Amino acid sequence: MDQATHLWEYLGLNIAAVGVAFSLLHPFRERFTALWRWVVLLMWIGATIGMAFFGVQGVVSGNQLHLLFLPVFLLYGTAFLLVLWNRLHFTFKPVRIAFLSLVFLISGAPMLITLLEGSKARIQWPPYVPPFISVMQNWFGPDEVLCSDMPWAVAWYANRKCLLLPETVRAFTQISDYRTLGSPIVALYLTPVSGNQNFLELIKGPNKDWSQLIMRTVNLNDFILKSFTPLPIDGECILYADRERWVRK
Repeated sequence: MDQATHLWEYLGLNIAAVGVAFSLLHPFRERFTALWRWVVLLMWIGATIGMAFFGVQGVVSGNQLHLLFLPVFLLYGTAFLLVLWNRLHFTFKPVRIAFLSLVFLISGAPMLITLLEGSKARIQWPPYVPPFISVMQNWFGPDEVLCSDMPWAVAWYANRKCLLLPETVRAFTQISDYRTLGSPIVALYLTPVSGNQNFLELIKGPNKDWSQLIMRTVNLNDFILKSFTPLPIDGECILYADRERWVRK
């Protein structure tokens, strides 16, 4: 029922993506194009059945596989819209440009409305506060390597190389000491991704080897990164580094 009632939402509320259903009725001239849509359709049906069994928690989650099919759906849906447009035989180029602009505007309307709703929609906290992540771009060089429990955010917002938190501190130290990634690891950025766990999860869960660093009870004399500073919001994030890079010289 969830898949059936929220399907358009899971496809990004995109009108062009819905057009893929109608494109199944169009005999594309290219044989590969015509056959490939049925392959995609069968894969998508299989994935949807799987998601119906395992569930989808929210619009974006680990089980949200619709996002993988969305680009292909957009291509076929847009192609079908263009086929219909071409059959109208409008030769005036500005009209065609206006039509394409309208398609883009309608397709992007949900995102634009979300961006205009307010600050709560623009910052997904926890764990993301882009301005406080991007500041690391000024603290670390492009050739230096960082580590984090959410390296994707560091790579995106700070544009710096970032390793996913290894399973153990020992593995972390070996990767840094042997310069497996080309240089030592100069910083460790921990966020609510690992910190928003109860005590038992911290000491017995997958991040148990990092529990002291997460809870900030570690003896830094036993760790390769000797400096640290809490980061916003409310100090829920913490940055361990080889030196106090956040101090202005």
